[in-house]
Amino acid sequence: MQNLFQPNYNSFKIILLIGFCTFLLWLFILQNVQSQNFEIKKIQLKNLKDPKIEPKNDKNLFYIDTYRMLSNYSMKKSLKIGKRQACAIESGARLNPNLNVFVMYMANQSHQQQYLTVTPILEAVMTYSNVKFVTVEHASFIKDTPLEEFFINQLPQSQYPIEHASDAYRLLVLWLYGGIYLDTDVISLKSSENSPENFACDDGEGDLVSNAIMKMKRNEKITKMFMTYITENWNPTEWGANGPIAITSVISRVCNTNSTSEMIKMGNCDGFYILPQEVCYPIPWPQWRSLFNFNKHLADKVMKMINSSMTIHLWNNLSKRHKIDVNRDTAFNRIAQIYCPRVFQSMKMRK
Repeated sequence: MQNLFQPNYNSFKIILLIGFCTFLLWLFILQNVQSQNFEIKKIQLKNLKDPKIEPKNDKNLFYIDTYRMLSNYSMKKSLKIGKRQACAIESGARLNPNLNVFVMYMANQSHQQQYLTVTPILEAVMTYSNVKFVTVEHASFIKDTPLEEFFINQLPQSQYPIEHASDAYRLLVLWLYGGIYLDTDVISLKSSENSPENFACDDGEGDLVSNAIMKMKRNEKITKMFMTYITENWNPTEWGANGPIAITSVISRVCNTNSTSEMIKMGNCDGFYILPQEVCYPIPWPQWRSLFNFNKHLADKVMKMINSSMTIHLWNNLSKRHKIDVNRDTAFNRIAQIYCPRVFQSMKMRK
């Protein structure tokens, strides 16, 4: 009996040893792959103040993320870019090849490196040579500017700190460098390079001028007026205090009318233009679902509505929980295929 079972026992030991060695080899490979992925999946953001990349000559397109500026956000976390954000950035870079496109992440700490997680979607955006992902250290950036006192003494009182900071930052950036500002949920449909040197857009809602899409020259007088209004008419409990309310109030005074329709008819209003809603916001916010609903007739209608538009707003505050299915015939998917083709292809490959 002993001779009968001995070979099987030895075979079992050999199989067990081989299995153990295979397991160790698998762990070794996995550890190395994870280590390599960790190294290649993050890039360090450059500083906007770097002389090699600092914006110049009004030839700039800005997207700004202020969330990381808040003190309760851990700067150790790696930043990530979303699908719609990536689509917006690609569309802007693709249609404005002569502009330097800055994706700005505001930081609340000095000497703190920020990293961006590299994903296939981000890699698609990074194929455009005019796109620059940069970090901006808050304290040094606002120093000796018209909004320094606002950020230090007034913003801490805000009930909407992210929104109020974002509204203020976009004005400061345009005043310092000049160029175009777009929200990260605004997809470009036409080049903005040949648009008026200074403009904002009628949002179609009760004679308000929106600040999601703006263009201003460096050191422009009216930009300084916007910033002065913010500091002198500060309302920490009003969501749009630094945004549409501030922009509309100043423009109304400059153009001597409260009617955005009249502002549009006037054209050049002391060097500033108000563009019609259909140019910038062809799909108003109450109709945001028409961009994402699976309905061929609705998608056809949207594509006709945006035919003459320069941009389209995705209304991310309302639509962010709506999942994107790239295999559906939606207006968003049609738009993405045309205006952010590389990002959209990456989205399809991830399905």
